[in-house]
Amino acid sequence: MSKETFTPQITELISEPDNIEKLRDRVAYILKGETQHQHALAMDERAKDAEDYNFKVFIENARPYDTEGELPATPLLNIMLQKAAPMDGNPRIGAQKEKAIFVIDCIAFGNDGGETWNDKVAAARAWKAARVIRRILMSEQYAYLGLRGVVGSRNIASIETGVPENGGAALSIVTARIILEVQFMECAISAPGTVLEAISFTLDPSSGEVLINED
Repeated sequence: MSKETFTPQITELISEPDNIEKLRDRVAYILKGETQHQHALAMDERAKDAEDYNFKVFIENARPYDTEGELPATPLLNIMLQKAAPMDGNPRIGAQKEKAIFVIDCIAFGNDGGETWNDKVAAARAWKAARVIRRILMSEQYAYLGLRGVVGSRNIASIETGVPENGGAALSIVTARIILEVQFMECAISAPGTVLEAISFTLDPSSGEVLINED
C-alpha cells in the first residue's frame, strides 16, 4: 500500500481575527465611547441621574459584578459573541454572508433602594440602561456600525430582563439582555473581500473591561 505524503495547501499562519471578532470589539468600542459621551453631557447639565450614564463596559465577562469589595453604583455592560452562521444562498467558496448574534447584558443594582424597593430600583435602572444602549445602536448614525460595505444590517431582536442565578440572595441585581443581530461579510483565505481593521483600545486582561479615552 503506497503512502501519500501530505502537502499543506495553506502557506500562511492563520493569526488574523475573523471579521466577526472585530465586529464584537467594534460594538464594545462604540458603546463605551457613546456612553462615555452621554455621561459627560449629563455632568454638563448637572443631571441628578448622571451616574446612570457612567457605564463600565466589558467584553466576554459573564459575571462582571464578581469583584471584591462593594458593588459599583453605576451600570455594567457586557458584550458577548453568542453565534455566527452563514446565510442561505452563499457560494461554496469565497467570502460568506453571515448573521451574527451578540448578547449585550445591561446589569444594574438596587441595593440603595431600601429593603422593600431594591428589586424595583434595580429593574428600573436595567431598563433605563437598555434604553440608552438600544437608542445608540439603532440610531441612524450606526445603521451599519460605521462599516458600510461589510455590515449589511443590524437589528435588535429582543430585550428581556432577568436576575442572575449567582447574584447572591443579599444582592439586588437585574439584567436587561439585548439580543443584537448583525448581517455582515466574512472573508476566507485568499478570497476577495473587505477585511476589517482591528480597533485599538485598552482591555483589562483580568476582567475584560474596555478602557478608552474620549479623544
